[in-house]
Amino acid sequence: MKNNFLNPATYFCIILGSIILSSCNQSACDCANLYDNSPMRKEYTPQQLNDADFLRKEADEYVEQAKNCAIKYGNLTEMEKELARTTLEMNMIPKLDHAIENAKKECATKKEFNKKDLEIACDCWNQSVEKSGMAFDDMNSTQQAFRQKCFKVFGDEASMKAACENASKK
Repeated sequence: MKNNFLNPATYFCIILGSIILSSCNQSACDCANLYDNSPMRKEYTPQQLNDADFLRKEADEYVEQAKNCAIKYGNLTEMEKELARTTLEMNMIPKLDHAIENAKKECATKKEFNKKDLEIACDCWNQSVEKSGMAFDDMNSTQQAFRQKCFKVFGDEASMKAACENASKK
């Protein structure tokens, strides 16, 4: 009778391979939210805070995500990609902020909005800083309230623009 179970070594290799592939295949939205998902923003138990190995692992994983983000979305030269792969510090990753901005734009094209949100999408986009050039402080209270509502619904200007373009097609 043949054993249909995987041996432990094969099972371990499958799990390890899937972890490696998933960490390299970071989505645009994962990258767009990189700073929001920083270990500095997480809440840890006292035991975790006293575990240097745990905290080092958290920090290393975060830097690895940042490297992958820069490589995938930063439009880096080969030299910059190599620098990103080999660096150990966040501040040494080339064009990370540029990569996050590119990822935000790509993530915005993938978001789904309901019909009610799409009805205000173009008004929100037209009143955005990027489109109108008007700073929040230069607006009257009605305009400020509307812009706040837009950010509550869409989250960022790239999403407003993508939603407006999507609404225009329907």
